[in-house]
Formats: sequence, structure tokens, C-alpha cells
Amino acid sequence: MDGSIAPSPGLVCSPRCGIRVGSVGGIGLPAKTKTRLDTEVFNFAQVARIAVTKAGDDLDVILNAAEERLKNAGIKVFQVWLKLAEESVGDAVDRLREAGYFFGGILPRWFDSDGLLLQKISGRPNWEKIQLYYDNDRKLLEMVHTDWQAL
Repeated sequence: MDGSIAPSPGLVCSPRCGIRVGSVGGIGLPAKTKTRLDTEVFNFAQVARIAVTKAGDDLDVILNAAEERLKNAGIKVFQVWLKLAEESVGDAVDRLREAGYFFGGILPRWFDSDGLLLQKISGRPNWEKIQLYYDNDRKLLEMVHTDWQAL
């Protein structure tokens, strides 16, 4: 696997870009589980934060319906939080990537376990206007940009 290590089912740390989001195992989302989303909307910023509190095999349908409703309300940025402790998180990540989501960040202890932020933006992100406070932040920005380009 090109010298990569897998710290969780949803992430692969790669020497090339630092991280690759996607599955490394074959545990699918549970068929009998209904997906539950907890959505917070920031209308002034046109942002919706969607926590996947429970992911089932219907994740695609439920998330797509939520996105359509939010788009109709003027939302342009979608941030989805996944629990990295879920054994089927790799399948959830793969499905979100197929729907245009890319890496946004790691959320340590976000759900009483670690979380993963994936995001989807209408149009092209304004990479040139991003202001970084620390030089170390450049690596994280490069990882996010590289993952966005891979879509």
C-alpha cells in the first residue's frame, strides 16, 4: 500500500500528501440501521454542519435529501462529521467522496471518540484568500487541497 499506515478505517496516512480519505477495509454500513443526522445551519455564512450520529445503509438517500433541502435554503457549504470509532466509517467516507465531499480535518475526541470532517462546497474553494496563522498550518491546507483535487 505505498508505505501508508492506517490509523482508522476512514483514514490512510500517506507519505505523498500526508493523508488519504477512504476505506481500507470492507465493512459496509449496516442495512438495518436508519441514518440519523444532527444539522446546524449558519445562514449568514451559508454553511450547514451535519453530524452523522448514526450511519446506516440509507446514508446516501438521507444525506442527499438533506443537501437538497439545504441548497434550496441557500446553503453553499456542507460540513459532515463522522465518528471514526464506527467500524463501517470507511464505507461512509467512500460514499461521501462519491458525492463530492473532501477532507476537512480531524476532530479529536469530538464524539467521545475521534471524528472526521468532510466538506462539500458549491463551486471552487477560494484557496488564494485563506489566511494561515501558523506556518505549520500550511501542511494541513496542502492535505485538504490535495484531497479536493483528487475528486
